[in-house]
Amino acid sequence: ITVVSAGMFLHRLEVSELRDLDDGLEPWSAVGGFDAIKSYCLTHRGRVLLVRHWGDEADRRRSRVRFASVHPGWVDTPGLATADAMSTFYRLMRPVLRSPDEGADTAVWLASSGLCADRAGAASGSAESTAAHNGCYFFDRSPRPIDMRFAGTAPTDEDIARLLEFCKARAKPLSKHDGGAPSTSSTD
Repeated sequence: ITVVSAGMFLHRLEVSELRDLDDGLEPWSAVGGFDAIKSYCLTHRGRVLLVRHWGDEADRRRSRVRFASVHPGWVDTPGLATADAMSTFYRLMRPVLRSPDEGADTAVWLASSGLCADRAGAASGSAESTAAHNGCYFFDRSPRPIDMRFAGTAPTDEDIARLLEFCKARAKPLSKHDGGAPSTSSTD
């Protein structure tokens, strides 16, 4: 279960922008070029798309592994309270922000409901198959769409392939030196 922001609705994922952000390249590194909100939105959209892809792959392989992304709602957190880019939002919305406990509700419910653990839905008392929920984006205990109608944010298969390649290129193999599985490299 990955907790994500609804900020991902604001921008289409452009892997080239993620790559530039990761590498510190223009326009992100130019004076005044870093857009904290856009970078936040892009990384959250990327996470939602990865979770959806992983859920689809798990279902294709008939795996019992379950994936979900969860938007907790607008939650009053220290990170939000101190984010310069969100100061106006925080000042205006603070009276209606959720508590951390309220924000955690859907993630806790999802983890304990059986939707992420039981393909047949038996743990949740539902006869409905949970396969449709694998990789879904949840808000307030319900699966929700990840793209708003006419927003132009829906990814193509090529976008997903570029995202997967971007992540794969940056993934560091585990080695015995960083607590991971022993490396098969003869240089360890």
